[in-house]
Amino acid sequence: MNLLQEIVQRKKEELRDRCGRNRIAEFKTKLRDQDAPRPFAEAISRTSLGLIAEIKQASPSAGVLRPSFDPVAIAHMYEEAGALALSILTDRPNFQGSLDFLPA
Repeated sequence: MNLLQEIVQRKKEELRDRCGRNRIAEFKTKLRDQDAPRPFAEAISRTSLGLIAEIKQASPSAGVLRPSFDPVAIAHMYEEAGALALSILTDRPNFQGSLDFLPA
C-alpha cells in the first residue's frame, strides 16, 4: 500500500468514528456561526491562471514545515499575495491539521 492509499484508509476509519459520535452535526453547527465562505469554483474561474494556496503545518515526506504555525495569519498572507482560493489541510497524522482550522 502506498502512502496516499494509507492516508485515504486512515481518513475513512476516522470519518466512520466521527460520524458515529455525531461530530459532523456538531461541526455544521459551529460553521453556521461563521462568515459565509467564498465560492471556490467562482474564485478559480475568474482567470485563466490562478493560485490555490495550501495551508499545512507538515507533510508526510518533509515533516514539520513550520514549527510556529498560525493558519489564520497564513491565510491572510496568502490572500494579500493574490491567492484565489485556499486548500486547508485538516488531516492530523500526516499534515498536523485540524478541523478547527476551518471555522478560524
